[in-house]
Amino acid sequence: MRYFLDEHGTRILRGQKNPDAGHVEIAKEVLTRRGIVTNGPADYYAKMYGLKYARVVEHLDQVLEVEFRDNLTAGQQRFVEDMAQQGWETRFIVRCER
Repeated sequence: MRYFLDEHGTRILRGQKNPDAGHVEIAKEVLTRRGIVTNGPADYYAKMYGLKYARVVEHLDQVLEVEFRDNLTAGQQRFVEDMAQQGWETRFIVRCER
């Protein structure tokens, strides 16, 4: 499963049109809703990270991949800790680019 976590640690999934879509489609929906203009797909992630969103992938082997810039918010950290208590192993990817 692919989704973003907002700054409160809430899962942001794709809308009703295509619930199985990936991160780019989710980012397009969020950024459009906020009225944020992007310079194409490469810019989607940078804008989402700038809004304090974290990109998450739940792998079938119960590995939680969490990608973010700077630091996780308190809400995102709680989400990761809750998943760890449910047996998920977490792999963090920290993005440095701006």
